[in-house]
Amino acid sequence: MVDVPWDIAVGGDLVYPGVEGRRTLRSRLINAYLGRLHAAAAHDATLGAAFLRVTRLVSPPQSLLHPGVALRVLRAGRLPGTGSAAAGDRDAVPAAPTWADHAS
Repeated sequence: MVDVPWDIAVGGDLVYPGVEGRRTLRSRLINAYLGRLHAAAAHDATLGAAFLRVTRLVSPPQSLLHPGVALRVLRAGRLPGTGSAAAGDRDAVPAAPTWADHAS
């Protein structure tokens, strides 16, 4: 019952170069995909909700590989800028203002 959450937690740590552990092709691919998903989810409410369902253990991690989710992740990575959702996307959420936005 705890294997999947444990794998998520431990596998995510392997993204950092200083963490010891074997980086298999599988772990590198999953971490690369999750990095793209995280970047896209910052601007796409549908992806954000899908990720939250997994982190809250409501949906299985495999649901993040569903074709509809994967297509949104891949499509966001091909758009100009920082991987944000397409303009006019009804599920897109504007980025929160940062400190730099208010520093003037």
